[in-house]
Amino acid sequence: MKNITFSLVSILVLSGISFAGGNISPVVSIEEPILEPTLEIPVVARSSAFYIGLGYSYLSSNRTAVLNNPIDIRDGQVVKDTDSNANNILLQAGYQFNPYFAVEGRYTFSVGDHTLTHNDNNGLEEDMDIDISNIAIYLKPIYPIGDISIYGLLGYGQVDRTHNVDNHSWDGSGFQWGAGLQYVVNDNFSIFADYTLWYDEDGEPHERLPRLLDTDFSVISAGVSYSF
Repeated sequence: MKNITFSLVSILVLSGISFAGGNISPVVSIEEPILEPTLEIPVVARSSAFYIGLGYSYLSSNRTAVLNNPIDIRDGQVVKDTDSNANNILLQAGYQFNPYFAVEGRYTFSVGDHTLTHNDNNGLEEDMDIDISNIAIYLKPIYPIGDISIYGLLGYGQVDRTHNVDNHSWDGSGFQWGAGLQYVVNDNFSIFADYTLWYDEDGEPHERLPRLLDTDFSVISAGVSYSF
């Protein structure tokens, strides 16, 4: 009886193993597809390349006159040496082609009297009614470093000087250059500060007197620019 029972159990076990082996397939792992991260570039609203600006300029100038008369024993001596300082308003307009280059126009004009220092007369100072203006166009190379930019000014301009006391005027034109810093406050506003040499000529003949003139005009400026 035991043998019959063992035989029946054996047959059932073997039948179960055979049944299982014929119906169970090997488990195949299904790999989830790896999704590549998509890089979304945010669209940033940009201001246009046109900009305008308003600023203040402090003018420093010097005119030195040397006697130019061979029959005078003082020939070659300094007969006049005058420094001039004045406050000015600066108007600026430009177009920036890319982060590294712009073209800029400037018009600067004096406000109030000029303070003259007569170096040939023991440093005597006086205030005079003199108008000085400068109009110029510059190429503006720019080197940006984050929110700060270093820039140069290379161009052509004309200085006009009118002495309203004796109704005398003078003008000089030529190459002008400068350098400065700009700080970007936001998308529209930036502040700037720079130095510009308007005019620097030596040995120019005086228009009325037998003199040779050494003349220079330069300004230190600061202001704010607005990009449209």
